[in-house]
Amino acid sequence: MTTTRASVRHAIETVGEADEPDGDAIGSRRGIIIERITPELDGGRYPVKRVVGDQLLVTADIFADGHGLLDAAVLLRADDETAWRRAPMRPIDNDRWSGHVELLRNRRHVYAVEAWRDAFGSWRDGLRKKLDAGVAVPNEIEEGRLLLVAALRRAEKTNAGDDAVRVRDALAELELSRSEGARAAPLLTDDLLGTLRRHADLRSASQSQELPLIVDRERARRVDTQ
Repeated sequence: MTTTRASVRHAIETVGEADEPDGDAIGSRRGIIIERITPELDGGRYPVKRVVGDQLLVTADIFADGHGLLDAAVLLRADDETAWRRAPMRPIDNDRWSGHVELLRNRRHVYAVEAWRDAFGSWRDGLRKKLDAGVAVPNEIEEGRLLLVAALRRAEKTNAGDDAVRVRDALAELELSRSEGARAAPLLTDDLLGTLRRHADLRSASQSQELPLIVDRERARRVDTQ
């Protein structure tokens, strides 16, 4: 990720804006493809069947143009719910991703895959490479700070208290540090990466089609196997 003073200035002006970023902004859905989702029956014409207590394991091919990192989640919603339950997906082989979600209710459901550009992970990889090459990174560190500020706002909106504390601590450590290496250190921890991925900017995420799922009671499986 190439960072200039102009791009940092643009980030300062746009952090927290409600409008969707343009096609070149960090996190754009431009070119994100989600395909070959499993399980599915006849392209979603018929529902997949599971029982309460199962895990729904979902895999999909997810890829995009460009060199930035991606992130993804399995979405699940019962027919009497309006909000999605979310479970993280992780790459398992080339462009193949996998994730699972617990099935807790005897209801009809729909599920889908959502993918987005991993702004913080991509920035973090770029920062590591420049630090390893001995390149000065004042603008990159400022961009990272802005990504943390935006994630903190999202964490606070969802009342994610522990995650908000982690981000505040990283920002405080960043402000107290003097050298570039010391300022970069709190931004490069795996704990912070996981925290920011839980509060990604999803305004420009891509979502697959919704696929039907029937979750039966446990006894339904016993009857089927007799």
